[in-house]
Amino acid sequence: MANDRAVAAAERVWLRLTEMFGARFTEQFGAKPSQSWIEAIGELDHDRIKGALTRIRNSASAYPPTLPEFVAHAKGVRLQGAPAPGPTPEQLRAYGERLAKQAALVATMPKCPASGAVSNPYSTPAAHRAAYMAAWEQWEQVHGPAPWRPSGGQHATHH
Repeated sequence: MANDRAVAAAERVWLRLTEMFGARFTEQFGAKPSQSWIEAIGELDHDRIKGALTRIRNSASAYPPTLPEFVAHAKGVRLQGAPAPGPTPEQLRAYGERLAKQAALVATMPKCPASGAVSNPYSTPAAHRAAYMAAWEQWEQVHGPAPWRPSGGQHATHH
């Protein structure tokens, strides 16, 4: 039998999850915590329970967590097979900055007078070959000569 502290903690968790998910939570898990929930919550300290409730609230999920999901939130781990969390605000901000830099770069590229489209610097075979050779040279500076490279220093082209 679970101790009084575990029962009280589970009832507080139940109340908070019911506040967050309403009838969806109680319809799925019942009006009172089961013995499994009481035991699992009884094994967690106050800070882990508080952290789990905060993570669940901030997850913006429309569905209440299962017991294993709640415990994973409490322990700050992601369940195997669970979807990865979305990007953080910092990641979104950095992505926006990268997009802005790319847009500024595209704005400076030469445009086709007829269509206004950005010209492709690799649109000619000679430009493509020069880019291909430059990439090979960079690769060989890091890795050394490629064993499959044809003798005489000539690279095969793939078209």
